Amino acid sequence: MLEKSILKFEKNIFDLVDKLVKINKHYFFITIALIAILPFFLLSLFNNPASDDFAYCNDSQVRSFFDFQKYLYFEWSGRYFSNILLSFIEPIIYKQFYWYKLIPVVLIIVFIFSIFSILTSLKLKISRLEKFSLVGFFLFLYIYQMPDVYQGFYWIPGLLTYQLSQVLVLFFFIFLFKYSQNKKSNYFLISSFFLFAAIGSNEITDVSLLLILSFMFLYNYFELGKFNKTLFYILILAICFISIAVLAPGNAVRGEQIKVKHQLFYSLFRSLQLSISLLFKWMPIITICCLFFLKKIMQIIEERMSVQYIMHPFFSFFILFLLVYISVFACFWSTNVLPPNRTLNTIYFFFIITFIYFMISVIYHYLVLKKLDFRYSKSVKTCMGIIIVLCLFSANNITLAYYELVSGKAYKYNKEMTVRFELIENSKEVEIVLPTLINKPQTIYSSEMGITNDKNNWKNIAISRYFRKKSILVEPIDLYTE
Repeated sequence: MLEKSILKFEKNIFDLVDKLVKINKHYFFITIALIAILPFFLLSLFNNPASDDFAYCNDSQVRSFFDFQKYLYFEWSGRYFSNILLSFIEPIIYKQFYWYKLIPVVLIIVFIFSIFSILTSLKLKISRLEKFSLVGFFLFLYIYQMPDVYQGFYWIPGLLTYQLSQVLVLFFFIFLFKYSQNKKSNYFLISSFFLFAAIGSNEITDVSLLLILSFMFLYNYFELGKFNKTLFYILILAICFISIAVLAPGNAVRGEQIKVKHQLFYSLFRSLQLSISLLFKWMPIITICCLFFLKKIMQIIEERMSVQYIMHPFFSFFILFLLVYISVFACFWSTNVLPPNRTLNTIYFFFIITFIYFMISVIYHYLVLKKLDFRYSKSVKTCMGIIIVLCLFSANNITLAYYELVSGKAYKYNKEMTVRFELIENSKEVEIVLPTLINKPQTIYSSEMGITNDKNNWKNIAISRYFRKKSILVEPIDLYTE
């Protein structure tokens, strides 16, 4: 009796997922992506500024725009484009805390639009519905395994420095593809601007773009026997822009604060360890999702893709691994510690793109070229659908976001922060002690960004200066932070 019940339950589950996969064919990943992205739109309503938000705001208020840019470039960082954005886009500069909550919403929408646009620019001749399905596929994968949602979407300095750079990279390639298709000079200029902006955002984007553009140029030259002038000029521009960013005096000044760095063998070994670890962590779910689209990928390759640009799987995997390894190595070499999660967000973004290319090269060389009539049985595709659905509801960024919404944790946190800011604004005291936060939703809050019980901590100083107080600190809860 029990065995029959179990078998019946299994059959019902298989039938349910099979209907989702079959009836919704193209809607499967659209539905999953909508489920995945919804809580992150809602959580934006409860987002609040912290740490660097106040620091950049203070400097923007006491210095002229150009003086502040000069200071940042010569005393702090060569990230010339993100520095500019942080100097005037930060909403709290204008006391607009409400707009602070809307910036993540705008960024997520632009991110989705950029994914859709690059699919359009590839001229694959797929339907709008199929494009939305592929956008859903990419969006689900990114959000599901994104190393740090807070530093990616909700912490504005991280969003403008790292997350926005991913959008800029996509728009750079969009207009580069447009130029390669019709040679309109306007497209080349716009593409160059987005390249300039992306490279001026953060160092990991610099490394990744330089590697990708170099491989594209070398592949055209050695494999296809073409000297691609467009790629050559773009590569030269990229090197020039990277030089402006990397050779900034501010990088050297900031680097002096790091006591131990440039440990070659340690950096090589630790980078290898972490790179392998990241690949094993990130590859399983994306492989399953790619195989779910196997038939459609084969169809696109056979009918709608320039196969001359598909290299051998060995070389595409080498590029994939090298992209992750060099990015991780750059962090260990310069700081001697693990890459921060906001950096891993960017590495993961480039990983998804290069892994999809790797899967295309595998499918092309081992299935399409050999003309294998490879088909999944109904039960196999249903099993993959079940795995993807179960992953969606497992412990991950998405379920955590839903929990913090449904439990009221995000709402209570926002209420505590509102009371905290009102207390500071309305107090006539110059030295203020704040109650410790009770609710700390991981998706929109990080203890690393919170103020401490030490009034001389740089984060405490930044918020004190912003509210024109002598000191602001929290009631002691531990030695370092709330």
